[in-house]
Amino acid sequence: MNRMKALLFALVRNFEFKLNVPLDDLDQKTTIVARPSVKSQPQMGSQLPMLIKRIK
Repeated sequence: MNRMKALLFALVRNFEFKLNVPLDDLDQKTTIVARPSVKSQPQMGSQLPMLIKRIK
């Protein structure tokens, strides 16, 4: 388990994560678990649009 955490840390620290929608356009849908959704696109279902960029 610790090796998996170390690998995940090594991968994630090389990337930058940003939301691709304004924060006030996000909503939370709760069924069994809470899931993010975009208020302006309810037909798309659960989603969390993000921009992922590698840090050089």
